[in-house]
Amino acid sequence: MKTKFDIEINNNDKISGGYIMTTEPMTLKQVAKVAEKMGRELLANNKSIDRVSYTCWESEYDDVEKAAVVSVILSRHGRKILVTTY
Repeated sequence: MKTKFDIEINNNDKISGGYIMTTEPMTLKQVAKVAEKMGRELLANNKSIDRVSYTCWESEYDDVEKAAVVSVILSRHGRKILVTTY
């Protein structure tokens, strides 16, 4: 089922975090791919950042227990970028 998501960039030592609202409804897989693409772009353009994580919350529910959540973690290992999604 497609729904709108809020993507939250989690804090780390080089990033102060952020918040992005999606404009079109997406599935869980689609929003995970969007977060992965943003993370790959960030890591490719900034060599001093080694890890970035995103949390994508379903925005149509006020109750956190009912909302779907996708977490995406990207980390640099040499020239490779490891992506973990759960």
